[in-house]
Amino acid sequence: MIGQKMNRIDAFDKATGKVQYAGDLSFPRMLYGKAFFSEKPHARILSIDLSEAQRLEGVVRIFTSSDIEGSNGFGATKPHQPILVPVGGVARFLGDALALVVAENEKVAEKASKLVRVEYEELPGVFSIDEAIRPDAPQIHADAPGNNCATQELAIGDVGKGFEQSDVTIEEWVSTSRQEHAYLETEAAVGTIDNQGQVVLYSCIQDPHYFASDIAQAVGLPMSQLRVVGTSIGGGFGGKDDITLQVFVALAVKKLRRPVKMVYTREESFISSVKRHPMKIRVKLGATKDGKIRALEGEILADAGPYSGRSPVVMTVASHSFSGPYCIPNLKVVAKAFYTNNPVGGACRGYGQPQSSFAREVVIERLAQGLQIDPLELRRKNFLKQGDPVGTRLVNLDAPVSMPKVFDSALELAGPPRTSTDPNRVSGRGIACTMPLFDIAALPSLGLLGAGVAVQLMADGTLKVYSTAVEMGQGITTVLTQIAAEEFGLTGERISIVLGDTDLAQKSGPTTASRQTYVSGNALLMALGKLKERLAEKAGQLLGEAPEKILFQDGEVVSPGGGKGISLRELAKKCYYEGVNLREESWFKATHAMIGHTFMATVADVEVDLKTGTVSIIQLINAHDTGYAINPDGVRGQLIGGSVQSLGWALSEDFVTERGYSPVASLAEYLIPTAMDVPDVKASILEDPYPTGPYGAKGVGEHATVSTTPAIVNAINHATGCFFGELPVTSEKIFWEIRRKRGERHVEENGR
Repeated sequence: MIGQKMNRIDAFDKATGKVQYAGDLSFPRMLYGKAFFSEKPHARILSIDLSEAQRLEGVVRIFTSSDIEGSNGFGATKPHQPILVPVGGVARFLGDALALVVAENEKVAEKASKLVRVEYEELPGVFSIDEAIRPDAPQIHADAPGNNCATQELAIGDVGKGFEQSDVTIEEWVSTSRQEHAYLETEAAVGTIDNQGQVVLYSCIQDPHYFASDIAQAVGLPMSQLRVVGTSIGGGFGGKDDITLQVFVALAVKKLRRPVKMVYTREESFISSVKRHPMKIRVKLGATKDGKIRALEGEILADAGPYSGRSPVVMTVASHSFSGPYCIPNLKVVAKAFYTNNPVGGACRGYGQPQSSFAREVVIERLAQGLQIDPLELRRKNFLKQGDPVGTRLVNLDAPVSMPKVFDSALELAGPPRTSTDPNRVSGRGIACTMPLFDIAALPSLGLLGAGVAVQLMADGTLKVYSTAVEMGQGITTVLTQIAAEEFGLTGERISIVLGDTDLAQKSGPTTASRQTYVSGNALLMALGKLKERLAEKAGQLLGEAPEKILFQDGEVVSPGGGKGISLRELAKKCYYEGVNLREESWFKATHAMIGHTFMATVADVEVDLKTGTVSIIQLINAHDTGYAINPDGVRGQLIGGSVQSLGWALSEDFVTERGYSPVASLAEYLIPTAMDVPDVKASILEDPYPTGPYGAKGVGEHATVSTTPAIVNAINHATGCFFGELPVTSEKIFWEIRRKRGERHVEENGR
């Protein structure tokens, strides 16, 4: 089963529409909720008038902050985002809710929400990083002087000495855009009361236990009275790792003791959900004339939005991934996130790695130009080797450094660079090399430390696995099935996977950070091993064989060499009636390092239309050291999907805000790639087994997003001979930059 092609466990039900997402759920006597969001990005709330809304027929209740018995605050790293902003309190962005309408149906709830009247005292706002760092900037939070949300500093070696040893130094500022997750399924939640009187919350979320703990304290519920069930997710990418409407549903159900449902419109999702942090990044690289990089200095400035969200962790990951797969003996990085009145910055596929890797990889190309060295050769000269110092103290190079093999594999699969035959189009090839990081259940933050899984053999010989990981299309259901089937010698049909229910399984941590195959896979192997050991002891008694020699294969428990055997079904039944424990739980956390690592390279071939600036992606090639591909098709799917998501970030995606407001209200305005934009994407899977991974597996889910964007931008830069260091690289930017380079003075006279 391991390493073999296996159809996705959930594929048929999803393809035929049988899967029930959170928005599909319904209960008798169900009510509907609608949040009233602030109409100002930064304002003190002077009064909230509910009288007109309350008179509307069908309105059951309208909640304000005075109805909340808990802390009225939530947040992953600091619980200071209010459920409902009180009168006298401050709304800090358009996603802050002031009131919650609950009505008999959706139309009434929506109509009533439009009848809420609020009096505001508008406050000076902060709407960019530059504004946030001004000495006279308005303070978003009184306890955060200078609007500082998070600071991370990393220093290795002596960066000053490294630059003194350098013959060529290059320094550039680059910037990355705010990216919306743009999942197909918007946020949705349904809450009800079970027959024990506890609140049960069903929602499309990425970390059920975190949601349970944070929501419980925010609304004033004992955690023992809140059960959270993660439903199938129609796309998450990190955006559903943060609380949105779930806290409203829990509040309403707690108070009304009736089922309540909320589903965000796309506009509500855009307003309230977290985004990829936009960043301004300074990169300074120094190298000797023979191409050895001696020093790297980085300054990362990020827009955190009005609440801390996951900014401290994103800053940490951005810093520790800054040097990538290169041996750079002298390194200094300072990363700071600043509060603004823009949307909240949160987890987004890659967790800060895409921004720092983009900055490094496009500036390495500039360094190659300054040294007059082929950028491929420059990279080869500086790849890490076993025993080299690494640009992060979180990683332990305890496995072969496969970057050279990954690099060669990507170039081989890409073939020779393309040359356009159209005189109005130019071709370019770009490459990016990265050392993606993934969580291994060893970081003491955000519930990442440790992961648990339970397994139970049923009396009929079928196996059930319990985990609070969630399925959001990445294929964890299939991977856990393969592992369980392999260990017990069963077919996939005899394995059931139960995911995301806080009442049925211990904490498995968030389904983020490319972690679940590694952490839950390891935890499952531990649980299966303990259960098999107990079963082997019983089977040994029945078969007259030493327990350590018992084999589990093809649904049988047998002696070695094809000797005596008993079916697993028969053994399970005997154990069941004799009172043998058939359930086992395990808890896994890595001890060899704080975080896992692997290596990846992406090659992009593009054509640029010189007349219009339009970019055509000819092909994208991803080579990834997967350690061991438990499900090769799943790995390829992640590498392809990550590239497509990053293609949008490279060329079109920018969640624009103007003084706190956004003109983006739907996917008609926010331009994600369509099927017509997706090029030929190929994936090369290399397998260098990771010593501590399940069967040698590593993480993979986010990694194509780390390398694809810089590869595309480097290709555009090569094709045009220009330097684009600001995302997204739109056709308009290319059009005007080509003309500026040609010295067409009228361009500047017309506003450039």
